[in-house]
Amino acid sequence: MFVAADVEVLLLRIRRLPPTAKRKWGTMTLDGMFVHSRQALELYMGDFTLPSVRHWYTPIARLHALSRFNFPRDIKLPYDLPDSTNADLETERDRLIEAVKRYASLPIDYRIPEHPMLGKFKREEAGRFVYKHTDHHLRQFGG
Repeated sequence: MFVAADVEVLLLRIRRLPPTAKRKWGTMTLDGMFVHSRQALELYMGDFTLPSVRHWYTPIARLHALSRFNFPRDIKLPYDLPDSTNADLETERDRLIEAVKRYASLPIDYRIPEHPMLGKFKREEAGRFVYKHTDHHLRQFGG
């Protein structure tokens, strides 16, 4: 998320998703995916916090989150993000685009907030994880 060319590709993929895009897995709607992905970015930028949730598998999940392997298709969060139902598709697309741009432009000395489940990330790790999360949901809708 801190490589300009990667961010541009991600933004293009968000813009190109048609309103009729159908999910390939999971239960999210397209507008809900835009909201969820934006809220995740806002969480990673420290706009709000969630309680820490650690499990016996947290170290394994962290390794996988930072690996080159895609996230499992039907992975479930151990907590809920704020409500993402009945959102306006184009408004939420624009809000996600702005959140991606804002995250990508964080200053080098910005202190990355601790992830509620996976813990503290270095800047490069956080960028990789955030990109991977957003990519996962775009692929969910064929983007």
